[in-house]
Amino acid sequence: MYAVCDVETTGRTPFRNEVITLDFIIADENLEKIDERGFKFRPVEKHVWSEEASAVHGFSWHSCQLFPDKRESFNDMQVFLKHFGSGLNFICHALPVRSRIDLFDYQFLLAMYWEEGCRSDFYRIFPEKKVESTISKQRKAACERWGIKNQRLDTWCEKLGIDSGRHHDSAFDTYVALEIYKYQKGIHN
Repeated sequence: MYAVCDVETTGRTPFRNEVITLDFIIADENLEKIDERGFKFRPVEKHVWSEEASAVHGFSWHSCQLFPDKRESFNDMQVFLKHFGSGLNFICHALPVRSRIDLFDYQFLLAMYWEEGCRSDFYRIFPEKKVESTISKQRKAACERWGIKNQRLDTWCEKLGIDSGRHHDSAFDTYVALEIYKYQKGIHN
């Protein structure tokens, strides 16, 4: 099974900044959606809030204070993910910087599990060997292969005929990441 994920955060640095929204689509081996769920997390560290991040996703510190308690949302997410067992293939739309596990979304999710003292749960659910991104480090070759000018999400939306008006909404970006992955695997509608 696949867990396609996207996060919006208070900044760019895992283990420093916080996740504020996180969405999953769970798909079967044929990449057909089985379930989906979104989670919101009330941030607690105002001193690391980034106005740059706010400009990207559109949330303000004050609007996020209406989100559910971070621990409560984390526990709900744990229940949701454990329902699908362990060994999920983790998919996201993020540039792998040094390695395939050095992905923005994956690292922020790991930081959440680490903070909650559940690191072993994280690796059981999302083993490192099953982490993939829809963005290739070989940028030029990937763009030539897929016939796109760059690997940005809005470029993929244009290629796949998806209205990109909700870009940087974690639920929408998760949906687009799944569609990109399907296309890359040759099973896009």
